[in-house]
Amino acid sequence: MAVDKKAYDKAIREGLDFAWAGKWEKAVAAYRKALAQDASDPTVHSHLGLAYFELERFPDALEAYGQASRLSPDEPAPLARIAEIH
Repeated sequence: MAVDKKAYDKAIREGLDFAWAGKWEKAVAAYRKALAQDASDPTVHSHLGLAYFELERFPDALEAYGQASRLSPDEPAPLARIAEIH
């Protein structure tokens, strides 16, 4: 499937806006929309992990951070968040 770059960028911006406003459920929906366009961006997975963390949906947060870590194994932040949850 071809990535709709405009839709992808819009979803990320919306996710960040919702996150800054503390609207975590809406942030989750926006990040998931972005990942439906392109699931290869570890940063979006990390943002999704944070949204899940704030919602206390820890298994979902672990999955999102785990995916971020798999996509970017040299980045320590997702592993630090995983350790924080455990």
